[in-house]
Amino acid sequence: MNGDISNPKAAVDAAFTRLRTDRIDLYEIHNFYGTNELLAVLKEYKQAKKVRYVGVTTSFEPQYGQLMEAMKQHKLDFIQVNFSIADRASAKDVLPMARDLGLAVLCNMPLGGRRG
Repeated sequence: MNGDISNPKAAVDAAFTRLRTDRIDLYEIHNFYGTNELLAVLKEYKQAKKVRYVGVTTSFEPQYGQLMEAMKQHKLDFIQVNFSIADRASAKDVLPMARDLGLAVLCNMPLGGRRG
């Protein structure tokens, strides 16, 4: 389930302020918090060339269904997902779908393990 963000435009604008820039190359939404709300703003910012690429991330296999649904529903440029010799679950469905949709993939934890 998506998290809710009451003011997604302010949330995105805050990233520009914190980074002291007027352009962001890749803006990723992590773990589906406010995905639909943020993607609406990011689409507008992408058209205005304030954001170059848009993506979503997850590091939890139980969210792969949400990830694949977002990949189908939204025009994404990137996904970020776990993939390593110790964690190949994304290779079954997620990575083939990304390939078929022409999405770039960033690998979370390519050497395996979890943060402490």
